[in-house]
Amino acid sequence: MKVIPSFFIAFLIVTLNHAQNVGIGTSAPAAKLEVNYPANNPSIPGTTSSGVMRIGISAINAMDFGKMYSSPYSGWMQAGTAGNVVHPISLQPIGGNVGIGTTSPVSILHVYGAVGNPSIPGEASTAIFRIGTGDDHGIDIGKMGIPPFSAWVQSGVAGNITEPLSLQPEGGNVSIGTTIPQTSAAMDVSATTQGFLPPRMTFAQRNGIADPATGLVIFCTDCEELQFFNGTIWKNTKGEASVNFHPAFVTICDQDWTSRNLAVSTYRNGDPIPKVTDPAAWAALTTGAYCYINNDSATYAAAYGKLYNWHAVNDPRGLAPEGWHIPSQDEYYVMRECLGGFTVAGGKIKEPGTEHWFSPNTGASNSSGFTARAAGSRRWLDGSFIGFGEFGGWWTTTILTSDAIQVAHTNHDSAWFRTQWFYTTGGLPVRCIRD
Repeated sequence: MKVIPSFFIAFLIVTLNHAQNVGIGTSAPAAKLEVNYPANNPSIPGTTSSGVMRIGISAINAMDFGKMYSSPYSGWMQAGTAGNVVHPISLQPIGGNVGIGTTSPVSILHVYGAVGNPSIPGEASTAIFRIGTGDDHGIDIGKMGIPPFSAWVQSGVAGNITEPLSLQPEGGNVSIGTTIPQTSAAMDVSATTQGFLPPRMTFAQRNGIADPATGLVIFCTDCEELQFFNGTIWKNTKGEASVNFHPAFVTICDQDWTSRNLAVSTYRNGDPIPKVTDPAAWAALTTGAYCYINNDSATYAAAYGKLYNWHAVNDPRGLAPEGWHIPSQDEYYVMRECLGGFTVAGGKIKEPGTEHWFSPNTGASNSSGFTARAAGSRRWLDGSFIGFGEFGGWWTTTILTSDAIQVAHTNHDSAWFRTQWFYTTGGLPVRCIRD
């Protein structure tokens, strides 16, 4: 029989009591499992001792757990000899706070570094909280020494923010590039080599913004200007109604045609065009109005523009942008004949494929660049939406009777391009031709 050294027995006492606590290094465990060590061993981080519980197979790869003497329930963790955590980790009771680098956390999770380290942007320190895998991809968050609650953020070595980002208390202000924002500014951006870049979008995308807030600012790429919404209409920085834009166009036999459907929400003078969604109200209108297909701007505005009634097309304030007009039936005829006549011209103006047309989309090649899509129409009788995916049609300015207008159209199952009459209370897209 082997004899177990008495000094080991004196040091290591293990109690195994059914449904009781288990102790290693103590005969009076106060938890389901308690690992203890002599009272004169402080278990300094980075050293091994009988007070350390180790998980792992080597000093490099193992995780050591030890108890510090600060309360309540503070401790430290070290991953091998190159410990990831070299300051205490405070594990508070249920409902309390957790601290990393501090035994006195003042928030649910409090990460702290050396007291004398201001965590200067670009320098790694124990005051930094890092998310990521390396210097090139990590996000560092550190605490500056400038109150109140200022901080900085750096994205890897090539940080997106290399100057302090000041995060003020609720009700205060925010600054980028300075820790002392102007008191009159809710946000203060300070720079001498860079500018402020607002959202950039096309005229149609701008008009697709649902319920824009008063004061909303964007840069209109079609209009080539900064614009803001005044609560009723969009204006440029000169205070002018923002309706004079440069639409995308295609030249077809010496005619310049817009290559997408019109999407304006104001007349040429800046007066707003009412948006009418109710079917019965639409059918009863005697004044101008617009709507989106199925009243769904998020799904249809970008690809199909707006549908207008005839009263908007015929309004003396002008629906087309300056320098453009809505074509007559004869102007559509010129394009049609140039493209080979009514039996084939429809295929040459239709966008190919079935993303914006029902199958079979006969003859579609879009060789003209007109890029016709099957928006359908709003029915003149009851204001319902019909024909989506089946046909594309556009208003002309040619009047047949007091309530009937000529319109141009082409179908998904034909290469024909024809004109026919359409009631003034209906709704159709609009294309423009240069003056």
